[in-house]
Amino acid sequence: MNMRFLVKIIIISMMCSCTAHTNKEQKLSDSICVIFNREIIETPIPIPIEKFRQKNNYLKAQDTIVLSTNEYQMIDSFMKSNYNLENIDCRLYLKAGPRELCFPDQFGKDSLLDKLCYLVRCRCGYYNYFTPEDVKLDALVRKYGFPKSYKYKLLNDSFYNGMYPIKRKGSIKVLFVHE
Repeated sequence: MNMRFLVKIIIISMMCSCTAHTNKEQKLSDSICVIFNREIIETPIPIPIEKFRQKNNYLKAQDTIVLSTNEYQMIDSFMKSNYNLENIDCRLYLKAGPRELCFPDQFGKDSLLDKLCYLVRCRCGYYNYFTPEDVKLDALVRKYGFPKSYKYKLLNDSFYNGMYPIKRKGSIKVLFVHE
């Protein structure tokens, strides 16, 4: 009798875990992956999109950020447009299913691209890896204002008797999901 009860519990728990896994996959398939470098805001060395495609394969997402439905749809609809990616100096990479979008360092006259890039940078925490002085030098910050959600990333270490900046080398991957 006790053995049957144990088997029923195991079967029920397996069924529940499979359902939870399916829901998680569904939520992640309806997300936008964002990858950015955190070393230098602007550099004269171009970065091809292929570097970000490779990073997408091995980087794990460090954070999941919930966007409003309007923000998510705005980004998603722009990604659906026919946008040439191959000859762009890629600084911020977005991927949703088969669709990709790259934001360059310099924009020119496309104000929609400017606004969208500024939104993505603010929401994914891009500016948080730079000092306030460095952030003020960014062209989009000069155009649209200092990000309201800005929080300079610091570590508290008693060995150094205070706060010091997090290392800025490497790339960050975050996921955008919608409400």
